[in-house]
Order: sequence, then C-alpha cells, then structure tokens
Amino acid sequence: MSEASSLKVWDELLKNFSTLSSKTGSFCGERGDYINMEQIELGRNLFDIFFQLFLALRAENKTVKLSPKHLIEKTMEYVTENQIWIQSFIFCYSLTQIELDGAMPTELICQVRSGIQFLLEDFSGISTEFDNVISNLKLEGEIDDFDNHLQIWRGFRYPIMPPEGIPPNTPAEHWWWF
Repeated sequence: MSEASSLKVWDELLKNFSTLSSKTGSFCGERGDYINMEQIELGRNLFDIFFQLFLALRAENKTVKLSPKHLIEKTMEYVTENQIWIQSFIFCYSLTQIELDGAMPTELICQVRSGIQFLLEDFSGISTEFDNVISNLKLEGEIDDFDNHLQIWRGFRYPIMPPEGIPPNTPAEHWWWF
C-alpha cells in the first residue's frame, strides 16, 4: 500500500466519525437490553475502518504517531466526544453480536475486535488526557468481558478463521483471528 492508502483510510475514518457525532445518547437501553441495528452498523463500520487503518499503516511500516498530526488530533477529538457511545457500543456488541449459532460472520467480529485493539494500543501514549479516555474505554467498555465472550465463542468455532481468511499484517497478538 502506498502512503495515500493510509491517508484515504484516515479520511474515511473521520467521515464516519462525523456521521457518528450527529448521533447522541446512549447506545443501549438503561439495562443494556435494547440495541438499535443502525447504531450496531455505525459501530461495526467505525471499528472496521480503525482495523483497515491499522493494516494500512502496518503495510507502510508506519504507526499512528508517525501520521499527520492533524489527523491524530481530530481522531482523538472525535473519540473523546463520543466516548460514552463507544463504551456502550463495545459493551453491547459483545453481548448481542457474538452468537454461538454463527449468525454473525466471524470476519466481522474479528475486524471489530481488532479495530478496538488498534484504538486502545496505537493511540496510547500520545497525550495524558487521551490516555485517560483510553483507560475509560477499556474499563467502561468492559474489554475483559468482550474477550471472555470471544473465548467462549471461539471454543465453539475453532479454528476461527482459515489461514487464508486472515488479513495480511494481522499480528499474532490479535488472538481472536487464530
């Protein structure tokens, strides 16, 4: 991939956030028992784009920190503005979309989880303020519970993906693919 590839994905990410920012309120109902499919789709698209950005940067031997500063800052601004919504999405997605019966395509679930991981890891250490946002996303999004759901789900669907279905440059640390 060329440098333009990652810049194109950054642009797509920011456009997706712009759409998301027009939505307000919590993702789930009061007890987490209501989910709007439009919002599921928005969140799934958002984290798929995060994952695509991760892959594009890896292919270019770059990191977030080596990307244009204005793109990093705008992304952090959007994440901060939508923190509650993102936390709710992460929590609700793992509860409602990881199904043992295989209704949700494996690739979509793995892309969402990898997009989340990219946000949590590759945007850390940029600013103390944003590190606090990331910490809140980990805690309030209940990443450990998400991963527990994935482990159970994985037990019923092993192997998760055939090797040819795993995107190039996916690191082994993204265990949910393997």
